[in-house]
Amino acid sequence: MKKRMFIFVKNETLKRAFLQVFNTLMPQVAEAEAPDEADIILTDTAAPFRYLIGKTPVLFLVTSPVPKDPVPEWCIKIHITTAVAQISKELAKIQPKSIEEEVVGDDVVTEAPIVDSPLKILVVEDSHKHREAAKKQLAGHNVEIVVNFDDAVNVLTTRGHEFDVVLTDMLMPKGGTSCMGEKGMEHLFVQAGYGFAIAWVAVSNGISHVAILSDASHHDHPMSWAMDFLRTPITKGGIEVIFSNNCLIKTGVKNWIGMLNSLTPS
Repeated sequence: MKKRMFIFVKNETLKRAFLQVFNTLMPQVAEAEAPDEADIILTDTAAPFRYLIGKTPVLFLVTSPVPKDPVPEWCIKIHITTAVAQISKELAKIQPKSIEEEVVGDDVVTEAPIVDSPLKILVVEDSHKHREAAKKQLAGHNVEIVVNFDDAVNVLTTRGHEFDVVLTDMLMPKGGTSCMGEKGMEHLFVQAGYGFAIAWVAVSNGISHVAILSDASHHDHPMSWAMDFLRTPITKGGIEVIFSNNCLIKTGVKNWIGMLNSLTPS
């Protein structure tokens, strides 16, 4: 099993350079899509390293002026020229995290979607197990998956016209550093209720059918409790937006196909 590394570098050009180097020199390491899925995190002095997942080993690249805050003990300070050797050394100490593989069972709604032709669907989901469930349950449709708010907005504002349906999580991280100042950088990995904003952006860019589904019950998160007051779908002028919290099947993954079948795209 490959070990996974999450690269969080504020400068996108530098991040692409890292990926090119590591893909060539470290084929045994895969890029993680989110910090909580990583075995190790690579960051630099310009990124908000102190707000990353504290229990995951962090390699701290000295690629810009050292920040005013002291480097936490769980960060390992290295230089870019020694990055590959240091990462290899640290990864050798780590057992790969096992990402739970969920099997879509017989309790999933198995009848064909209510449309005759495949739909182009954008799924926005930061959880690995729920993304895998979406791929399985929505097989037969043309599905594109993004993992955070920034990626979703980028796709919707540039290619929103390509999609028939958006199925989005409610709680997720922002994911990128765009527009963030020093205070904003503290919140990049906070699970916030971006689902509402994604639905609005989707509708604003011509997508008429949107579902927001959360795996949290109203006991688990205030935003999920707020969704209790949204039981009635929004249907106006051909636009359809539906909501569901605690939207799980018996195997503990989201009921993507059930939500799709609750929509009426044509």
